[in-house]
Amino acid sequence: LIGSLLAYVVGFKVGKPFVEKYGKYLLIGEKEYARIEGFFKEYGGASVLIGRMLPAVRTVISLPAGIFKMNIRKFTLYTVIGSIPWNLMLTYAGYILGEKWTQLSKQFEYIDIIAVIVLIIAAIAYLHYVHSSSR
Repeated sequence: LIGSLLAYVVGFKVGKPFVEKYGKYLLIGEKEYARIEGFFKEYGGASVLIGRMLPAVRTVISLPAGIFKMNIRKFTLYTVIGSIPWNLMLTYAGYILGEKWTQLSKQFEYIDIIAVIVLIIAAIAYLHYVHSSSR
């Protein structure tokens, strides 16, 4: 919860000026910003609630909540409620896997290496695209 609140505060403090300045690097122009803002104003609570249950989304959903000035009490409530199923699932998985976890963790090392390589290649391709399109 503390990490989520920290990310919320960062989004709240840097807000729109940050997105206006650096959004182009994330492919977020004025149109996209307005569209995301409208979506988040209407579905922000549901976005946080559901986003807390999704692996990749749960780490970043706090930023738009802060950027678009979602009520901090609602944000905290949806964060806590949305985190419960995720944490129950992790607890259950740990219980089921038990001692087999050490065997599985060796397999995950390979997946981690592949994921890092894919992310590096994607970042290089993206930077190349941004650099070549600005010419």
